[in-house]
Amino acid sequence: MQIWANILREMLAPFDYEINSEKYEGMDRDELTQIQQRGLDLFAKYFHHLWD
Repeated sequence: MQIWANILREMLAPFDYEINSEKYEGMDRDELTQIQQRGLDLFAKYFHHLWD
């Protein structure tokens, strides 16, 4: 269950950035891009599993 919680946390990060961008101020742009891409990749991969 902890693995799924970590996946969900990573999936939510790009959306959190869009809503709370001030929380990410000062973060390296490359790191932020990597976090966003990872979250969106996981979202695409597990999209259909969100309702199981």
